[in-house]
Formats: sequence, structure tokens, C-alpha cells
Amino acid sequence: MIALSSINKAVVFPFNLPAVAELGTASGFDMELLDNGNLGHEKLTQARNELLSLAAQSPNQVTGVRPNGLEDTPMFKVNVNAAKAEAMGRGAV
Repeated sequence: MIALSSINKAVVFPFNLPAVAELGTASGFDMELLDNGNLGHEKLTQARNELLSLAAQSPNQVTGVRPNGLEDTPMFKVNVNAAKAEAMGRGAV
């Protein structure tokens, strides 16, 4: 800001660029957890929650930490008629 005040022949107003839709104005990084040990979805979710909890305890080191994506919720509810499935040779459910 001090450097800009030395420009005598103009009035200079520095400002941040507007946010990009879906991206915002913050910079940062993405991190992905992988289940390389094949421990299962539940253990992976527990590890994610533990990581987020630990990050929240260090606000001077990382801020705005949040999971990427949606929480686990069923997208579909499927009702199977067991008798019809059996009749079609699909086995009992």
C-alpha cells in the first residue's frame, strides 16, 4: 500500500478480484485419503473425521478445513419383492 501512495499522477485503489463461482477467493489445497489397506468405508470415514478433528485443533496452522463432497447418505431406497426375484431366477434377497 505504501508503494502505491508514491504514485502522484493517479489515484490507485487495490482490491481483491471477485470470487469465482464454486471456487471462492481463497487459495489452498485438496487432500484425498485412500484406503490402501482395504479396511473398508467405515474405517476410512473414521480416519477422515479424526483428521478433520486434529486440523480443527490447530487453527494457526490450517484454517477452513472441511470435507470435500457430501456426507454419506443413501441416494436410493430399493424395495425388492423377494417372491418375484425368486421367480425370475435372481435368488432370494
